[in-house]
Amino acid sequence: MNPLLLVCRSLRKRASLCSILLFVLIADPSVAGTVQEKELGLAGDVSVSVRIHAAAGNRLLLWFPSEYSFVDETQGLANSLAASGIEVWRADLLAAHFLPPLPSSIYKVPDADIAAVINHAIKDKRKTVTIFADGRGAVLALRGVMHWQHSKQYHKAESLIGAVLLSPNLYVETPQPGQEAQYLPITGRSTLNTFILQPQMSPLYWWRDRLKAKLTQRGSGCDVRVLEGVRDRFYFRPDATPGENKMATVLPVLIRESIVRLERMQTERQ
Repeated sequence: MNPLLLVCRSLRKRASLCSILLFVLIADPSVAGTVQEKELGLAGDVSVSVRIHAAAGNRLLLWFPSEYSFVDETQGLANSLAASGIEVWRADLLAAHFLPPLPSSIYKVPDADIAAVINHAIKDKRKTVTIFADGRGAVLALRGVMHWQHSKQYHKAESLIGAVLLSPNLYVETPQPGQEAQYLPITGRSTLNTFILQPQMSPLYWWRDRLKAKLTQRGSGCDVRVLEGVRDRFYFRPDATPGENKMATVLPVLIRESIVRLERMQTERQ
C-alpha cells in the first residue's frame, strides 16, 4: 500500500492533513487532461475565449477573471485542479471586451455575457458547476448568476452549486480602519450559496462576518475559512513569503474542500 495512505489512516482525526496528502496522490500532472481553447459566441459579434483544463470527473469549476485578469500562475492552479478530477474553464471576459486588467473594467462586462458563459458551462458539459473568483471577480460571479437566474431564456438547473470566492471585494470602496463598509447592491440581493476563502493579512479580513451576513440576507448559505498568515494575491505575489508559498501549494485542496461544502449546502436547502 502507498505509504501516504498509511499515514492518512493513522491520522483520521486530522482530516485536513489527510485531504492534502490524498491530493498529492492524485494531483499528478501526467494524468491531467489536455488544455483546449474554445470560443463561445455571445450577443452581437462578441465572443469569449475559454481555456478548458479537461478532467474526467463530474465537477466543473468556472473561473472568472479578477481585476488582475488571468496571471500566469492561474494556469498551474487550474492544472492541479484538473489533475484532481475537477475540470476548469477560465473564461477571459475582460479580453472579450478589450478591457485592461483594472478594477473599473469589471463593471464594464455586461451581465448578459456573464450569464451566457454560465449557461454554456451548464449546458455543454452536464457536470455540476461551481464558480470561482478572486477579488473584484466576485462582482462578475454574483451579477452573472443573478442575470442567469432571472432570464427567461435559460432553463434553470440544479447543477449550479454555488461560488468559491477568494478574498471577495464586494465593497463600493475598500473600507479604511474605523470606517463602515459600504457594499455593492448585488451583495445583499444574491441568493447564491458561497464559500469564502479569506486571507488573514488582508484588509478585508476584518469585515468577513458582516460580508457573510450581507450575502445570506436572502436565505442563501455562506461559510468562511480564514487562511492564516497570508495576504491577498498570495498565490501570485512576486514578494510572497515562505508561508504564502506553502499556502499556494495547498490552495487546490482548499478549493476542492470548498466545493464539497457547497454541495452539502445545496443538499441542506433542498
